[in-house]
Amino acid sequence: MKICRSFADIRAAVSDWHRAGESVVFVPTLGNLHEGHLQLVRLAATRGDRVVVSIFVNPLQFGKNEDYALYPRTLDSDVRKLEDVTTDALFCPSDLEIYPNGVEQQTSVAVPTMTDILCGATRPGHFTGVTTIVSKLFNIVQPDKAVFGIRTSSSSPWSSGWSRICVSRSRSSRLRWRAPKTAWRSVPATVISTRTSAHLRR
Repeated sequence: MKICRSFADIRAAVSDWHRAGESVVFVPTLGNLHEGHLQLVRLAATRGDRVVVSIFVNPLQFGKNEDYALYPRTLDSDVRKLEDVTTDALFCPSDLEIYPNGVEQQTSVAVPTMTDILCGATRPGHFTGVTTIVSKLFNIVQPDKAVFGIRTSSSSPWSSGWSRICVSRSRSSRLRWRAPKTAWRSVPATVISTRTSAHLRR
């Protein structure tokens, strides 16, 4: 498994696979991986030739009174878990790599009519943070497909994981990015959603 900490490293790996005619499936996470995440990785391995997992605790999606500082960072343990499943590359950038000018100066991506409903109604700014980081990661990794889990721990069917899938699908259909050395393309081509037996925390 390749461990990539910079844009250049992950883009080089994915570009090599695409040039070889291989498809890339992406599983974005915040880390602190458990069996639910690993089920997503296993599913990703059945949907394409290469699997890329990202680990990034995104400060932009945490509210003022939420647990960003306390969110578990368990990279060494996460690496061991990913090495036991089919993972070709791990992208684990620093905050500076993702937000070189700081979070306050970051241009945000919002999906009108969607980011302030469902659980977004009680977490102002949360989904803007999610769509911003998903947009950045899709643009960096350039996957052919992406896999998201449907979070089922909430009593409501419109729980956080499902809300993110809706927002991400809408976002991917509305935005187009110029991929390096390629024509315009929508990223990703396909968003796959699945329920897992272990609840995804975020």
